[in-house]
Amino acid sequence: MADLLDLHPYLLCLTFGNDAMTWLSHRFQKDRIYSKTTTKVEMELADRAVGFILASISVTVFTYYSFWVIVLPFVDSDHFVHSYFLPQEYAILLPVYAGVSLICFLSVFIGYVMLKSNSKKKKA
Repeated sequence: MADLLDLHPYLLCLTFGNDAMTWLSHRFQKDRIYSKTTTKVEMELADRAVGFILASISVTVFTYYSFWVIVLPFVDSDHFVHSYFLPQEYAILLPVYAGVSLICFLSVFIGYVMLKSNSKKKKA
């Protein structure tokens, strides 16, 4: 039946009737569905990999910051572990800076979206 795929669809229909065309259309539809499924599986794996990387980074940052803020004040100041951390002032300044930056970015983004939607309404 594989060599039948080389025939022109019109000749295939004349020779074998509508059953051949039905089989042929189902076969191509099945191939199309299979290719979508493999793409979906590949994307699912990529999403899992990205999720794993982001979760790992989050856990690492949380552990580092928690140790820096909670445990490090109770360790002697001349201990070697202090060389791996910034001064204690930055334990407050960095999250505040990150929060202000996030709020600024979100405000600019929401303002941009609102202006863009108003310009589309005026054009329509």
